[in-house]
Amino acid sequence: MRGKSLWQCSLEVVVMHGLLSIASLVFALFWVEYPLDMYWEVGIETTPLSVTAYVDPTFVFWAESTPGSGFAFGNVIVMEDRLRNTEKGETILSHERIHVEQCRALGWWMWPASLVLPIEPPPVQGESVEERNEQMWVPPSWWQDRWHFISVRVGFG
Repeated sequence: MRGKSLWQCSLEVVVMHGLLSIASLVFALFWVEYPLDMYWEVGIETTPLSVTAYVDPTFVFWAESTPGSGFAFGNVIVMEDRLRNTEKGETILSHERIHVEQCRALGWWMWPASLVLPIEPPPVQGESVEERNEQMWVPPSWWQDRWHFISVRVGFG
């Protein structure tokens, strides 16, 4: 009779993590003709049963015009080009980066969570972007993200 191993090891490679990654790429294709800045986050997350290495790019497109000064979907941010390298542009970009962070933290749950969390608090007349950023939900430091653009996971057990 063969003995059973106490530990089993599995390797899961996800080149593009689900529909949200694909949707982000499709969304980015609409803006591909505009100048692009890219930011990269690379890291490792551990649990008692797995280790996950991930790569999270953020694509920032600088378009001639947008429906607002800037907006985000998944890991894609679209900003008005006139705001590039300005203080106002950096402030709005920091706001949109919070949305990217929220999306990584919650994955697809970001949209239903907006019913109970201040994902995008309603604007108040005279309120600055900095004041709005302070009201937005930001995942706590201990939070394990639900979505990564590219990840490799090794599970144990």
